[in-house]
Amino acid sequence: MQVVIIDNEAPIRRTLKQILKLYCPGVEVIGEANSVQSGLELLSEKEPDLVFLDIEMNDGTGMDLLQQLPNREFEVVFVTAYDRYALEAFKFSAIDYLLKPVDPDDLVDAVNRAKEARDKANLSVQLSVLLNNMQSMSQSEKKIVLRDTESIYVLEVREIIRCQAEGSYTRFFLGDDSEVLVSRHLKSYEQMLAGYGFFRSHHSHLINLHQIKRFDKSDGGMLIMRDQSMLPVSSRRKTQLLELLESL
Repeated sequence: MQVVIIDNEAPIRRTLKQILKLYCPGVEVIGEANSVQSGLELLSEKEPDLVFLDIEMNDGTGMDLLQQLPNREFEVVFVTAYDRYALEAFKFSAIDYLLKPVDPDDLVDAVNRAKEARDKANLSVQLSVLLNNMQSMSQSEKKIVLRDTESIYVLEVREIIRCQAEGSYTRFFLGDDSEVLVSRHLKSYEQMLAGYGFFRSHHSHLINLHQIKRFDKSDGGMLIMRDQSMLPVSSRRKTQLLELLESL
C-alpha cells in the first residue's frame, strides 16, 4: 500500500512515518506535503492508495482539498486535534480519523480498515454528511452514514426506530419499514446515539425513545414500537426506562 501524508506539522508527519515504518511493513510513504496547495500538487503527481490528511492547515482545510478532487482514487484518514464534540460528526459520518497525538495502535487499525475498504466512491457522500453534522446544532437534523456490503445509506437519526444486535452485526429498523445490516457491534452505536434519545433497553436492543408507541408493564415489561415490533425490557433497566419516558 502506497501512502501520502498531508499535514502542516512536521513533527506529526515524522511520527506518522516512524509508526508506519515500525508497525506497517507493507506500507510505503511515497510523498508528503504541508498545505492544501502543496497537497493538491503532490496528488497530481502521485497515485496513493491512502492519504493521511490534516483537518486544519495554514491555507485551508483537508475538506477544502478533497472538494477539489472530485475523481478521488484513494482512501482517506483524517488527522485531527478536534475535541470530542466535533469528533461525533466524524463517527456519524463513518469517516475514519486519528486523534493527535497519534496512537500507534489506532494508526495500525486505520491502515487495516483502509485495506479492507471496497467502495471508493463513498467519501463524497460521507463528507457531505460530516459538514452537515458539524454545522447543525439541532439533534433533530443529525444524520448518520451506514454502510453494508453493497450500499451506503444516509439517514436522519430520527428515522431510526430501533437497532438490534445480531452477533458482531447490528440491524437497523427504519420508519419506512426498511432494514440495514451493518458490520459493527451494537455497543458502538449505543455510545454514538446515547445523546440523541436512544436507550439500551435490553442487551440485544437499542431503541429510539421517541419511536415508542406504548410500554406494557405486564409480564416483566414489553415495549411496543411504532413499527409494531414488541421488545423485551431488561429487569435491571426497567426503572431507568420509566424515568426516561416520564421526562419526554
